[in-house]
Amino acid sequence: MSPKTEFTVEIRDLLARYLRTSDRERWGTEVGAVVSEVLPPLREFVLRGRPIPPGVLRRIEITSDGLVEAGVPRGELADVSRRVAARGAGRLIHRGGGGPRRFVTEICSRVVVAIHDVMWAILGGRAHPPAPAPRRPELREVDGLELRILAMVARGFSTVETAKALHYSRQAVSYHLGRLMARFDAPNRTALVAAAYEHGLLPRGAAGRSRRY
Repeated sequence: MSPKTEFTVEIRDLLARYLRTSDRERWGTEVGAVVSEVLPPLREFVLRGRPIPPGVLRRIEITSDGLVEAGVPRGELADVSRRVAARGAGRLIHRGGGGPRRFVTEICSRVVVAIHDVMWAILGGRAHPPAPAPRRPELREVDGLELRILAMVARGFSTVETAKALHYSRQAVSYHLGRLMARFDAPNRTALVAAAYEHGLLPRGAAGRSRRY
């Protein structure tokens, strides 16, 4: 089952539980149109690193707000979207699993960013009271070398490859990676890249500028 079909089925079930019959068809058609519109640019971002147009996320936000106003709980809408997005992401990662490790790392990094952006659009920043924000690392705390390391990690370079490209020892690169992970409270490289995107240390699409395979 395609992500579009899967999402449409789950959304129609959600609409049936919360909306009047007269509203179900209208919103079912609207959601189908939105899914057809937003899936291609999201797929292009994950597979090729092409930036997600702001209008796509705005379209998701407007439609989500409309569904909530019609009576669909925002939390349940988010849960359905999260489940379908996770399964779709798993299929994309599996599809790229036969390629070079660097390419798979790029896909994983961009999947994290895409799901974060889509969920934020669906939630609209209003689903829950804001949690205390973790301390934002000061940009001055991330030096030029660490920015170059971040960029190479986003492109899927290993520690050894990064060290060779930057003319540093493997131990030096590992040391700076450890500092970056501690600073961003990132348990792994994918989480580190996602945090770097969120804090504006990497431009959107940075993970898409690696060598072609």
